[in-house]
Formats: sequence, C-alpha cells, structure tokens
Amino acid sequence: MSVGSTYRRSCDIALVESPNEGRVVVMPLNGTQPYVLTDSAAVIWGLVDGERDITAIVGEIRSQFPDVGPEIRESAQEFLHQLHELELLETTECA
Repeated sequence: MSVGSTYRRSCDIALVESPNEGRVVVMPLNGTQPYVLTDSAAVIWGLVDGERDITAIVGEIRSQFPDVGPEIRESAQEFLHQLHELELLETTECA
C-alpha cells in the first residue's frame, strides 16, 4: 500500500457482523470460502471505510488500545494487504 492510498471493502462480498462478540464473517460472492475475522482482525476490518489510510487506521487502533506495541503498523498493513490479495478489499488512491 503506497502512502496516501486507502482501502475500501469490495462490492462483491456479503457480511455477517456480530459486534457484541467481536466477530465478522466476510463471504465473497464468487463462491469461495467465507472468512471469519475475530478480535483485532475484526477491529481493523471495522475501520476500513474507504477514507482512512493506514496512518489513520493505526491511529484509531492506538486510541482504542493504548497498550498496543509499535509493531501494530506493520501488522495492520500486512493484514490489509492479505485482505486485498483475497479480493475482500480494493484500493483507492488519494489525489
């Protein structure tokens, strides 16, 4: 993900969210397996809105979980990249 780019959720998915349980099930509409996101993965997924870049996502994680370590940026970036590779997310470049 380059500086200034953001992710948005793919239009080709269906979601089942259980906010009280901290779980999201993402189901690609192409018939591939569903993905169950829990805990920090569900939090990161919830922050993907097509407007926040990685810096904003990490900033929000740090505000919600002040004890998170410095590795969170790299971990979040890697996770978002994996979701993009699975075609669950699309990228948008900021002008």
